[in-house]
Amino acid sequence: LSSLVGTQLDPIGYTDLATILVCASVYLIQLAAVAYVVVNRKYAPIRALSPLSLAVMYAGSVVWFVGDVFTDDMAHPRGITTNCIVTTVWLRMVLGQNVVFGVLLVHAVLAMLRYTFHIDTTHSSRRRWIQFIATAGFAACDIALAIVATLLPKDRTVRFVDVLDVCEFKQAFKDMGVVQAWLLWSASFLISALVASKARCAHNEGRNLVAACVALSAALTFHTVVYYRKPMYPATLGWRIAAVCINQASCLVAWWIIAGRTIYGCILYRD
Repeated sequence: LSSLVGTQLDPIGYTDLATILVCASVYLIQLAAVAYVVVNRKYAPIRALSPLSLAVMYAGSVVWFVGDVFTDDMAHPRGITTNCIVTTVWLRMVLGQNVVFGVLLVHAVLAMLRYTFHIDTTHSSRRRWIQFIATAGFAACDIALAIVATLLPKDRTVRFVDVLDVCEFKQAFKDMGVVQAWLLWSASFLISALVASKARCAHNEGRNLVAACVALSAALTFHTVVYYRKPMYPATLGWRIAAVCINQASCLVAWWIIAGRTIYGCILYRD
């Protein structure tokens, strides 16, 4: 079978389980930080970051992780998890990766309006409305993309290969996924870079967003390379472990770049 598919086939084993447990433990620890942000949401620097957005970004990272576990063949798929549209499109891409990038994009847009175009978004009611409109617009496009992918025939998108227990992407669908991910990242990065170059804000908001985008670019770059150079990478232990770890490390680093300094200040210096 290995010679037939042209790659090494490593069965799911204890290394996969250990990776899942380590990542889950890290997210459980981070949940305490998210809870701290929500509890102290009235602290001005934390309020400026939008605790709800940080919580949504965390939730998106967790869903991305769950999608990775099944997309990258780290657990035996059963029932609905054999539906590759559910695991790769809805969990991994739409409710995971795109939510994480979407939070960065909304933050970048708010910062651009505030520091570059001098539109006051610090007023709570105005900020909520702008944030709601930006989030609703992004969510509508994101969900519409997922619905279209769901309605398309599986022979044109992604299908489950029973023999290998992996999802096989059609070339055009794979290209579309890679392009939309890079477009979303590019929009977040360019707007954040504009804010960083034009604004002098107290919490280095623009620079933090740029740094978070750079951290997430590691995951995008890795997956772009393996999608085209080693399309059956989930069948090989080392590649699938690397894929999951790079994704989750990028998400965690991006979250802490945005929130870490403010949480540290709240713990040590809050009156």
